[in-house]
Amino acid sequence: MLPLLLQACETLKPKSKIVKPQTSQWYYTYSILLTPENPGNSPEMEISMSLYQVKYPAKLAAFVYQALYSSPDLDSYKDRIIKEQRDYYRRSLSYLKDVDSENLRIFDSEGVEITDLETPNWHYIEKIAPISPRYSGIVIQRTKEVYTGGAHGLFTKRYFVLDLDAQKQVKIDDLIDDYQGDKVRELIYDELRKYSKLDKGKPLSSGIYLTDEPELSFNFYVNEEGLGLYWDPYEIAPYSEGSIEIMLPWKKIRPLMLSSGMELLAKFNIYLMV
Repeated sequence: MLPLLLQACETLKPKSKIVKPQTSQWYYTYSILLTPENPGNSPEMEISMSLYQVKYPAKLAAFVYQALYSSPDLDSYKDRIIKEQRDYYRRSLSYLKDVDSENLRIFDSEGVEITDLETPNWHYIEKIAPISPRYSGIVIQRTKEVYTGGAHGLFTKRYFVLDLDAQKQVKIDDLIDDYQGDKVRELIYDELRKYSKLDKGKPLSSGIYLTDEPELSFNFYVNEEGLGLYWDPYEIAPYSEGSIEIMLPWKKIRPLMLSSGMELLAKFNIYLMV
């Protein structure tokens, strides 16, 4: 009788409660002046950051910060970015010998006034935020826009697919068997043809792409619709075409997925029949 009573008591124990992470966005702006002695009339570099903050639990925060920032906390990351951008800004303008900050006249190392230089107002904008928050798995998007002069700035985007239970960053090889193999490549190239409005079987270079065999992207995200793949400007097409983003529907990619990969997707509320 005693073992049965112990078993009954065991079954009555409350199940462990799922801990809901406490998160928020953390904002920061900072200005780096070219002529600090005349702040009201100085070219500057503006740094703006919106960062994903995990307030609780501490163990989860440590994992997320290492995955996203390679830093133990947001202050350390912010300080590192400011130092890097300050050094880059000043190093890039180090050839300037003198600046008449009152009249914004800039001179080179020989003392000759530079008249064809664009005003060196630069900016660095970074945003890291979740696009599909879950308790067990989360997809986080990081965008950066950096302008250092010229006709346009540089825009980049990266996705982080995080398994919060295992505290691991999910790689595309965790989901798909032989990602760089011919079968997967054929599916991706077909979607790239659709993106460029090319008929099936047409060479990709006859569309917007730089070659017939663009490099496959490992920059991916997952949602209920499918597996998203992303390329920054210049990666597989001219800058004028902007970024390239396609979606591989689950029904197409499922036959090439690992069973463990399909099980992993359940942490992101994506359920495929194994």
